[in-house]
Amino acid sequence: MILITGASSGIGKGAAEHLAKIGYRRLSIVARREAKLEEVASTCRQHGAKDVLVLPIDLSAWNDAREAVQQTINYFKRTSIIRILLYMQFNPTFFYTKGLDILICSAGVIPKAIRCPTSDLSYEAFDQTMALNFSCPVAMTIEAIPSLRKTKGNILYISGNGGKPKPLYSITPQNAWNFHPTQATNPCPT
Repeated sequence: MILITGASSGIGKGAAEHLAKIGYRRLSIVARREAKLEEVASTCRQHGAKDVLVLPIDLSAWNDAREAVQQTINYFKRTSIIRILLYMQFNPTFFYTKGLDILICSAGVIPKAIRCPTSDLSYEAFDQTMALNFSCPVAMTIEAIPSLRKTKGNILYISGNGGKPKPLYSITPQNAWNFHPTQATNPCPT
């Protein structure tokens, strides 16, 4: 199973649709705009995804970001148990989901207010940007690591500033780039 944030548009949407096309059958797509997520889910199903969980969640809150991971794991754990019970005469391990296989953190924001000169920057705009672009992937990583260890899964972080300097926005990708490699090189003991 794959969890994709920012899946209502841009890279997250493209990733969800592409993964469905190449054979991934269980997707959890997360973003704020439910109507857009439903459109993406429909397209993914047309491309072959069998089970698409739609989670309309604002990931800028730490607990909500962690909850998105838990909802995904719990949902697919339940549907796997149902599949095993329904298809017991077949190979039940085919239907069993051990946990999250891939976490794709694609959600991000560059609010207009943060494109202004630093002297005009509001704390609220900066705080919102840091919460979604940095704290959200950190919270989701912390929550996902136990499941990813079981499946030997992967995490993909997508961030950047489009090659254009933006006062203070550039801090969020830099923080993310500094945090994320530590997950591979300095794993905590299990």
